[in-house]
Amino acid sequence: MGYFKIGKYKIFYSDDRFVEINKPFYENLSAVDMIGLKILDFDGKPNKNYVKLASLQVEKLKEDYKNLKRNEFIKKWVEFEFTNEQAKNVGWEIICDYFEIHKNGHIKDLRDFNDQLVDEYDGNNYIFPQGEVIGLEFNLIHNRNIITKFFDSSKTLRFVLNLAKIERIKGDLTDIEISTDSQFIKLGKKILIINKNVG
Repeated sequence: MGYFKIGKYKIFYSDDRFVEINKPFYENLSAVDMIGLKILDFDGKPNKNYVKLASLQVEKLKEDYKNLKRNEFIKKWVEFEFTNEQAKNVGWEIICDYFEIHKNGHIKDLRDFNDQLVDEYDGNNYIFPQGEVIGLEFNLIHNRNIITKFFDSSKTLRFVLNLAKIERIKGDLTDIEISTDSQFIKLGKKILIINKNVG
C-alpha cells in the first residue's frame, strides 16, 4: 500500500484514517457517482471524482500539518498502534511500506503454486497477498574499512513471520515494533528479533 509523505513525515493510510479523511467527500456524492467511483472511466481518462478524492486527501493532510502542533500531527497521522485482528490485517501493508522507505530488503512469498491457488480461491489474497506466513529478507551491508567497501561485504538476514500470529504492531513507518505470540521484532534503521519462548 502506498503511504503519504507530508513534510518529513510518512503516513500509513489505515482504514480508519481513510474513513476520517474521505467521509465529507463521500457524503456529497450521489448514489450513481458512488457506484461509478473508479480510477479510470470507460474512455481511459481519469475519473473526475477519483482525481478530486485523491487531491482532497492530500489537502486535508497538508491542512493538518500546517494547523496542528507537531506532536498533535504526529499522534493523529504518523504514529499508529493496532492490536488483534486489526494488527493481523495491516501487518503486511506496514511491512511493505517499511521496505519501500528503507530499501533494505523485501517480503518473500514462501507458498508453492498450489498454496497460491488455494489462497486465491478462498479470497485470502485480499488480506494476505503473499500468504499468512511470509519470509522477510534484509540486506545487511558491512563497510568496516575502505578495502572491504570494494568487495562483496553484504549479508542477508532471513526470518519467517506468521502474519496471523501478530498481536500488536505500533510505531511509525520508519520505526516499527511487532509482537507475535512468540516473537518481538523491531524494524527501523537497526533490526532486532527476539524469540519470547527462549528462556
